[in-house]
Amino acid sequence: MEETIPGERLAKQNIQAHINYYQWVPLVLLFQSLITFLPCLFWRFFNRRSGINMTAIMDAARVCSQASYIEIREKVARRISSLL
Repeated sequence: MEETIPGERLAKQNIQAHINYYQWVPLVLLFQSLITFLPCLFWRFFNRRSGINMTAIMDAARVCSQASYIEIREKVARRISSLL
């Protein structure tokens, strides 16, 4: 009469298994977030150290694409080539 019911014992084992599994989730998510953020950090670091001003180049390219006169496009193209 003092035996435990098998269903209760299995339920307790399942709860412990889930707790062991879920305790790693925050660490895995942190690791994944670091892996996805590292390329951005590398890009920023090497972009600054390269000496090429990508912001100015992109702004000039936008102006060039929106310019309606050939003279303006040629000026902007010369400006882009000087930035490189």
